[in-house]
Amino acid sequence: MPDVVSRREGKPTHARGERVMPGLFRLRLPLPWPGVPHCNAWAVTSGDGFVLFDTGMHQPDSISHLERALEMCNLRLEDARLVVCTHAHTDHCGQAPTVVERAGCEVWMHPNHEHLNRMIEDPDAVFARRLEVARQSGVPEEPLRRYAAERTNRGSGIAGPIEPNRSLLAGVTIGSDLGEWVAYETPGHAPSHVCLFQPERRLLISGDHLLGRISLYFDYGYSTTATRPTPSANSSAPWTSWRDSVRAFAWPGTAAPSPTYTPTSAATARSWTNVCSGCAARSTGAS
Repeated sequence: MPDVVSRREGKPTHARGERVMPGLFRLRLPLPWPGVPHCNAWAVTSGDGFVLFDTGMHQPDSISHLERALEMCNLRLEDARLVVCTHAHTDHCGQAPTVVERAGCEVWMHPNHEHLNRMIEDPDAVFARRLEVARQSGVPEEPLRRYAAERTNRGSGIAGPIEPNRSLLAGVTIGSDLGEWVAYETPGHAPSHVCLFQPERRLLISGDHLLGRISLYFDYGYSTTATRPTPSANSSAPWTSWRDSVRAFAWPGTAAPSPTYTPTSAATARSWTNVCSGCAARSTGAS
């Protein structure tokens, strides 16, 4: 099975699975992007199987990479009992259709994933819009040309359309052997973004709410704006509840785990950038 090559490091990036605590496993899955050589998915045991939090990106041999990481944890893809996507970006939900088909399980995701549907329906239009936004923002033409040329050799990153079986809204719980995980709506990086909190063990699956390797990324035209730094307009959990209750060991989507994550207060957040980057203890990036 070929390995994905990280252009930043110039060497293959291997899939890897490891137990981080009893019942919770980190799945390190390769990505083709410079500066972001991998993403994290998380497997949490549940009865006779496991819950898969995020799936990695769909690309050549990507399902084999996922199977390799699971095998290193003595897990099988067919034993996935539920797929939970922290947000509708390709590196976090791209393989969901394949996993669901293979395991016969459900997929849960926040309903505000219109941007993903548009990517599937008309990827060329989405890409053209992205280039135009970059030009208007002052990005020089030469890197844009390189970016466009590289894209011709890539697929969409998504195995197919995703139709969630349940909307992952604030307060929804996911059962596991480690206890129930509670969903918190955290739009900003993506309008569909949620974090999953396990209160008894103080564990937080944070997706890309924490970005340790790269600059902050937002879905232009979809993400929460700087004038609305609250979880969402229709969230049943106010920001103060999120701030006061979630002080936990964070398991992020691309960076290394952070043992002392505490969100900043909304009262001091003038933009979502402050909310994402002003943590008491930030993740330092994956190794």
